[in-house]
Amino acid sequence: MRQYDTVFNTPPLACSRNMDLVDADLHPAQRDALRCLRYETACKVAIKFETPWWIVQCGITEGGATSSDLPLHKCYYPSYSMHPNKPAVLMASYTSGQDAERIASLINQDSPMGESGITYDFLAAQYITHHAFDWSHNPFSSGSYALFGPGQFSHLYPYLVRPAADGRLHFAGEASSAHHSWIVGALESAQRAVILSLLRFGRRDLAKK
Repeated sequence: MRQYDTVFNTPPLACSRNMDLVDADLHPAQRDALRCLRYETACKVAIKFETPWWIVQCGITEGGATSSDLPLHKCYYPSYSMHPNKPAVLMASYTSGQDAERIASLINQDSPMGESGITYDFLAAQYITHHAFDWSHNPFSSGSYALFGPGQFSHLYPYLVRPAADGRLHFAGEASSAHHSWIVGALESAQRAVILSLLRFGRRDLAKK
C-alpha cells in the first residue's frame, strides 16, 4: 500500500463518489456534495476543414461565437493559430442541458463512424473529418461541468474548498471553485489546494511564493 502526506483529488465529484473515501473523515456537507451536486450534460461537435473558410469567405478573424435557435445552438470560431491555407477545426456545435440531451441522440459513440458528412457543395469540398462528443457518456467525467442548484452553492461550495482528513485531502477541479464550469476554475482550485497543503505543513514561505 502506498502512503502519501497529501492527496489532491482532481476527478469530477461524480467520479470521486465511486472511490473509497470511508476513512477520509469527510464533512457531511462534503459527502452531500459528492452525492447531490449535479453535472450538466453537454455535447460538442468539431469539424476539421481544409482551410478556415470562415476567415477567407466570411471575414471572421477575431474568433467569437454565433448563436442560433437551430439544434446546434452555438458555433465557436477559434481565435488563434489560424493560417488561411492550412487545415483548421471549427467548434460547429456546443450545446448543454436539454439541447445537449436532444443532440446526443444523433451522436454515434464511435463518432465520426456512422455519421454522415456535410452535404453542401462548398463545405463538402472543404470537409476533412469531424468528431462529436457527449460528456454525459464519458466514464471519466460522468457529465461536463458542475451545475449548482438552488441553495447548493452557498451550502456546499464552502466545504468543497475545505480540506478533509486533517488537512491532507484536497478537492481540486472546477466544481471546487467560484469559477465553476470553466477552465479557469480548475486552475484556480489547483492553486488553492497547493497553497493550503503548504500551509498545512508549515511552508508559508513556499505558499507566499
